[in-house]
Amino acid sequence: MKSVVLTSAMLLAFPAAGQDWSGHWAGLSLGYGAGTYHQGDFEADQAGVDVDVDGPLVGLRYERNFQNGDHVFGFDVDLSNGVNGSRPQGTGASWWSCIVGDCAVDITAMLTLRGRYGWLLSPETMAYGAAGLAAGRAEGGILDSLQEGSSTAVGFTVGGGVSRMVGPNLQIFGEVNYVDLGTLHFGIGDSYDDVFDAKGDFATIKIGASFRF
Repeated sequence: MKSVVLTSAMLLAFPAAGQDWSGHWAGLSLGYGAGTYHQGDFEADQAGVDVDVDGPLVGLRYERNFQNGDHVFGFDVDLSNGVNGSRPQGTGASWWSCIVGDCAVDITAMLTLRGRYGWLLSPETMAYGAAGLAAGRAEGGILDSLQEGSSTAVGFTVGGGVSRMVGPNLQIFGEVNYVDLGTLHFGIGDSYDDVFDAKGDFATIKIGASFRF
């Protein structure tokens, strides 16, 4: 009887490792993204084609967590490839058609920096929300023309997910996110003072694993 009481007291004094979400974590993620971008010279109110973008995502993640009872605060940094898509040469539009080449949008790389807040559904399961900055390197426009180019765009992202502690230093997670990188700038628009742009957004779904170090 005494040993049972002693064991119970030890468990209360030293919580299970699965209850501790604090610390530095790093890991990998796999996912998929999809959305639509609208091309055109928006300064001159001249629309081009709509380009659907999608593709598989592979990313690296670092996160820092601080736990206070059932609440977990922190931030994460995620680096991954992006989504891409094109419309074939000859596709028409109200103003900017894909005459000399394909109309393309290719987000070659993407970086997010997000603040996070989570709450424990159980000692080993956490639901969380996140929001922050998103930046991407974009290429595209109307290929093989003055409307082709590249730029770096900065916008925002919001999302949420669920993490599960499967070991004292290992968690797995799944999440969905909305990403808006703002306006992507490509080549020249109606004049050398205008820019041929793309505006749009996309959603992502990811699964992954992180290790505490």
